[in-house]
Amino acid sequence: MFDETYETDDTVKQLSNSQVDHAFHAIVFAMIIRYSSLSGGQQLNDLRGGGMQGAIHNEVFDCLTEWFGSDGVECFASPFNSNLSRYYSAFSSPDIDGHFGSYGNFFGCSNDAKEFLRDGYWYELNPPFSPGVMDKMAERIDDLLDYASEQCMKVTFIVIVPTVRNESKRHDRTSIKKGDKMKKHRKDDGESNVNPLSSVVHQSASVSFHKLVNNSR
Repeated sequence: MFDETYETDDTVKQLSNSQVDHAFHAIVFAMIIRYSSLSGGQQLNDLRGGGMQGAIHNEVFDCLTEWFGSDGVECFASPFNSNLSRYYSAFSSPDIDGHFGSYGNFFGCSNDAKEFLRDGYWYELNPPFSPGVMDKMAERIDDLLDYASEQCMKVTFIVIVPTVRNESKRHDRTSIKKGDKMKKHRKDDGESNVNPLSSVVHQSASVSFHKLVNNSR
């Protein structure tokens, strides 16, 4: 949703309606092109966004709101897929995303816990399932929890982690028999059919989860 504060900006007030429309379209265009570039350009072809815009279902946010109240914040969202009015995106504020309600980047500065946390709020985190990002997220949450504890603040973090299946379901229909023979051969040799990338993601999610549970750095 476009931030209404943009329309009340003193600079905008000096513009004609046609100039305001042009400025709005330019901002939207710049935002689409930037996210499309980051996702490899697929957004221009089929709007997939390269998987960057994946999010949990609206029903999940409804449950979270019912359980924890209306003071929720999305920490990894974008103007394209945010479900809550308060959210953070990939870019620091002020930025193009800020015109559409983004509070900036979740990681921000290392000393901004005072500005970031609000007593009684809950924070939903559905990060890119990249080992480096997930580890960095765990460390960031750890720092925020330390600050919240020092200030006697009540905050809740809801972290979304991937479920990874080791068995690949993709089969080449033209070579099923050959594939079955190869599987049998690997099984006889004691080799497991594990997707290396899935293993990395699963391991990273496990490490991040244990960091949070153990409250260790």
